[in-house]
Amino acid sequence: MGHFANHTTMKTWPAIILTVGLIISCELLVALTGISLFVPMIVGTSVWAGIDSSRLQFRRYQSGISYGPVVLGVLCSMFWIVGFPWYLSTRHKIVTGLARLRPEYEPWDMASGQMSPKGLVQPWQGRKL
Repeated sequence: MGHFANHTTMKTWPAIILTVGLIISCELLVALTGISLFVPMIVGTSVWAGIDSSRLQFRRYQSGISYGPVVLGVLCSMFWIVGFPWYLSTRHKIVTGLARLRPEYEPWDMASGQMSPKGLVQPWQGRKL
């Protein structure tokens, strides 16, 4: 477990570095040409995060940002400096299979006796309460 915990933590830094790199690139573009791409960059990356989160089914995973695509896109655009690296880090965990599913999306063990063809078995079914 120690190796995997370190592996997922280390992938947060490239997300932060990429975000800082995008900011520096926009600053350089403003300094050299006078053209500011901050707003299009924030809107574009936030829209991409929303679309990509829908494709990856972000809601199914345990994370502080496991929202639907519209909410995730809006939150990323409002809090981009924190939201975008967080999205990238969580996305990496999902893509590599290291993210944990939320309990309601865990696969059910049909052999455990807790399931029947009619659904969940209720222990009080058939008894007087």
